[in-house]
Amino acid sequence: MLYLVLAFLALSLAGATPTDFQLLFNPGPSFKCLTFSERSPLSNTSFSYTDDSQCGMISGFNVANAPTFNYNWTKGTLNPSDGPVDGGGGSPITITLLNDVQDVGQCALWEVQVGYDFPGSAIRKMPNDVQYDLSLYDQWIVSYDAFIHVPSLPDAEAQGCQGFNRKYLETDFIYYWTPCSGCHTVKNVISVIHYNPIHTNAALGPFQEDGGYRIQINGPPALVPGQMTHVALDFKAILQKYSTELCHKGAIPTLPNLYSLQIVSSNVNTSSTIDISNVSLILRNNPDPGTTYPVPDYPAGVTPSYCPA
Repeated sequence: MLYLVLAFLALSLAGATPTDFQLLFNPGPSFKCLTFSERSPLSNTSFSYTDDSQCGMISGFNVANAPTFNYNWTKGTLNPSDGPVDGGGGSPITITLLNDVQDVGQCALWEVQVGYDFPGSAIRKMPNDVQYDLSLYDQWIVSYDAFIHVPSLPDAEAQGCQGFNRKYLETDFIYYWTPCSGCHTVKNVISVIHYNPIHTNAALGPFQEDGGYRIQINGPPALVPGQMTHVALDFKAILQKYSTELCHKGAIPTLPNLYSLQIVSSNVNTSSTIDISNVSLILRNNPDPGTTYPVPDYPAGVTPSYCPA
């Protein structure tokens, strides 16, 4: 408790200069300290490959306590490949999300992601082994670079699935919070969709999921195949706008903690190849008022009927 009080005072007295704190171990990623896994949607077979050769090069990372990161890089592909990763040693590593389920005779949702997860020790904690209280920071800035390869087949050529074909790239900000005194901790998700060429809108809006609450919305920047795009969002601003939809009664919840940051390719009967690099999650205080981040324009301010009283 004393540490939290001192930390808060230090932040309050920091002055006008922006102060940034990188919440992720191995942002980028830039070091070979990761785990890959892949499954075939046809055979349902799986394969895992771990490269922990550079974990010891990451400042503050305790290899003995958590020898590998859980990036959950899954290649939902019909022709998976494995082996060492190019880059690393402080140089950028590009993660390619290959989500190839077009015309394979299945209409199920298939997701491929690169994720920084708290259970996988990819997120920093305070020296007393407690997670950082996100509410003490003015901005939660998630950023990364994305390149969508031009598809070899038009999406219109994917047959079947009764019009439920889907192709998303979305940023998922997943956090813990406690809805009331004595309640169990629940997990909420904010999903911002940046790539939606089929214009699937059935899943947009707030809904319940796994005992928590989620909102899925189209938002900037819109990604275009063949163009490298820098994605940068302030998820605290997004949470403030949609706090009612997320059952927070118009406010930031008490003691929110990051559970996972995921960049997800989400397909139904479609195919996509997407390169992700330079992933970062900055907690910032005293932000520059001249620097702004886009917020989705989905309507806000309506309390879902399932929110607790």
